[in-house]
Amino acid sequence: LTPHTHTHTVATLIPSLCFSSRSGFQNYRGLLNDCILLLVLSNSHNVASNLFKYGILVNPRQWLIYTFNEDTMPAWILLVVSYLFAVLMLVGEKLASKVSHNHTHTNSQH
Repeated sequence: LTPHTHTHTVATLIPSLCFSSRSGFQNYRGLLNDCILLLVLSNSHNVASNLFKYGILVNPRQWLIYTFNEDTMPAWILLVVSYLFAVLMLVGEKLASKVSHNHTHTNSQH
């Protein structure tokens, strides 16, 4: 038997994947929408099956009585502070967005 002595190389072009950075694909909006749709559908299926299986386990009347009770002042403080934190973060992000937009806008004029 004689060994195979090939002197030429075979070059194959490997195509870039659809979502790789080399493919030039930049619009992931449809993919993101599909992911969100699948998350919503799967979670709504779980919620519906749990409602059919167990029913509603929380009594809204007892929750309201507990919430508006005088002894539960720390619950109200926690609720108000968490709301204020969310509002302050929203305002901070809007201000940061304006500053960033103004900064990039003034740099592009020079």
